[in-house]
Amino acid sequence: MYEYYFTFPSVTFAQRSLSELLQKGILAELIRSPKKISSYGCGYAIRVSAADGYTASAVMRTAGVNPVKVLRVYFDGRSEVAGP
Repeated sequence: MYEYYFTFPSVTFAQRSLSELLQKGILAELIRSPKKISSYGCGYAIRVSAADGYTASAVMRTAGVNPVKVLRVYFDGRSEVAGP
């Protein structure tokens, strides 16, 4: 299984994104980017479940809050880029 991490260049963008997601009823968490994904140059991330990934992406796009990268992070530690 996996989770989606939406990375942002600043805590302000991440907080705005989190607010939009929570208002739409999507369970999300604001975190510092883990070391396994910090190589993408982003300090903050929003973590959502695999089931909410596509909906979360659509909510952020509609709100005009675009992440730097979207990553699919597997529970075994692997990660892959899932979007811009």
